[in-house]
Amino acid sequence: MTQHVNNLFYYDQRIFKSTWYAVALFIIISGYLTACSYEKKGAIHIRKRISDLLLTYSIATVLYVFYQERFLDVETLFFHIIHFDASGPFYYIWVYCQLIIISPILLGALNWADTEGKKKYLRRTAVLMAVLFICYFNVTYTSAFKLSSSGGHLGGGIWLFFWYMGMRLKAFLDYEFKYPKFVFCLNVILLCIWEYIFIFKDYIMYFPAMFGDTQISGLNWMHALQAILVLLIVKSGIECVKSKNNSIWNIVIRVICLIGKNTPYIFLYHLLFLEIGMKLWPGQNVFGRRLFLSGLMILGPLCLKYVKDMVYNWSKLYVKIK
Repeated sequence: MTQHVNNLFYYDQRIFKSTWYAVALFIIISGYLTACSYEKKGAIHIRKRISDLLLTYSIATVLYVFYQERFLDVETLFFHIIHFDASGPFYYIWVYCQLIIISPILLGALNWADTEGKKKYLRRTAVLMAVLFICYFNVTYTSAFKLSSSGGHLGGGIWLFFWYMGMRLKAFLDYEFKYPKFVFCLNVILLCIWEYIFIFKDYIMYFPAMFGDTQISGLNWMHALQAILVLLIVKSGIECVKSKNNSIWNIVIRVICLIGKNTPYIFLYHLLFLEIGMKLWPGQNVFGRRLFLSGLMILGPLCLKYVKDMVYNWSKLYVKIK
């Protein structure tokens, strides 16, 4: 959301640059959660997960197209759906579906690499190099729909590396830190140093894009480090909160979890509600307008999710009665 309100809520491009890592963070978390699914269930229902996501995405595309055109042409709508271009961020759906399909292969490679003895280091290195080579090949020699942010490549483009990294980091992220306060403070300090050197001093410009991907020139290896620092801050911060067992902090975490569980809807609809909100509250970019639009970009999609669940539960109840 911070990325998408550039030159609207703020004009300082350092803020924009400091959030370049956001999608990388999404992909790392998705890789981690996919590995968790395999560990708990022994498998992941690829067909169900993709079909549910594509249905949700298709409904969003219908709403976007109708809002923009005030008319529904089936042929135009179909082309928007298969090209993932009704809204800029929709490239992520195409990337995510590909990565879900690739996940069993990545997990098999990870299990093969986690052998006993010194062989595991050689195998882990071999798997990492293979993933990096595939990313380079996809970015250099493949194309898909001309989408932005590396979505325009097969196999997820550079996002394959971050998905793999999320799977690989699972063991470390599941580890309970003995001194969570120390880990939290250390990583906050490191992140502040990162921000100061690479954003405020603009050293980030000296690092080329990963694999030479010109579609996402702002993302490089230093942003991968930033995403990991943020993950460690969240992980250690939550452990600090758990140890205190404070009711206020527990409420905060519940609110964050509510937003987190409904991230797909916020992701799909936040730009739609931003556009609607700007018409509802025109004028100068004052604090109240920022607060209103930010709240609308979160609460609007949550309301749509609530309506969808209500209709779905009603239909299930009706079918049972029949």
